[in-house]
Amino acid sequence: MRPTLLAVLLLVTACGAPPPITGEVLTRSLRSAAGVDYELFVRLPPGHGAAPGTRYPVVVQLDATFLGQFELAAGHASALEARGTIPPVVVVGIARAEGAGDVQARQTDFAPPPLDPASRSPGQADVFLALLADELLPALDAEFALDPDRRVLSGHSLGGLFALYAFAAGEEDGAALFEHVIAADPSYGHDRGVIFGHEALLRDRAPAGRASAYLTVGVQTGAAQLVYLEAMRARIAAWPAPPRLEAAALDTDHFGTLSPSIEAGLAFALGGAR
Repeated sequence: MRPTLLAVLLLVTACGAPPPITGEVLTRSLRSAAGVDYELFVRLPPGHGAAPGTRYPVVVQLDATFLGQFELAAGHASALEARGTIPPVVVVGIARAEGAGDVQARQTDFAPPPLDPASRSPGQADVFLALLADELLPALDAEFALDPDRRVLSGHSLGGLFALYAFAAGEEDGAALFEHVIAADPSYGHDRGVIFGHEALLRDRAPAGRASAYLTVGVQTGAAQLVYLEAMRARIAAWPAPPRLEAAALDTDHFGTLSPSIEAGLAFALGGAR
């Protein structure tokens, strides 16, 4: 399927308070194989489990306790469901149990591994991706009746950088770990643009069957972000099996991109034809 790229939009947005969360919110904890403790927040849609055999799409929101990102994802999912834009969905927020929002911890989990031997980046996105693939998602799939073929990964800033890395990387068997990603104002320039080096390494084995990528930048974040956005858009569109792709330039600052990116990204990922 050839990519369908909607025009890059210039939008005026405001962050604002998240919509109310409907359904039930549960908490869980997870200790990774590396000994790192994470907090999990699970929003179940109204009526979850009422129809035997139903499996639900899942949205994994990174940085759950930083900048209220779980509340934003769960609130927007609730509102979009109520309007009939998306089907009932489980939202899972994940955050480090200690140091939520800590720059060093976020760079370790979310930044791609360095490609330059002289780099001082602590990036271990490959380790965090393995945690999601091997530990988090199998446990959640079993407990909450999730559909492994309808997974959305949402991240902002360094989390958006990780979303792009995960979208290109897939799993070792070539399958797509996440069918959709939302990357809100990603930290493209981290470690001298290392994400572009990883994209080049991974593109030939990027899993086929990806459904969508929703990329945004904040115009007020800086002119370089617009250049990076167009470069990554063009690269993804040139994949051997390119996904649906939408890129949006939002007339707001770095933090202002968060809420509108999640809302529009969920509608784009789960609201249209697959």
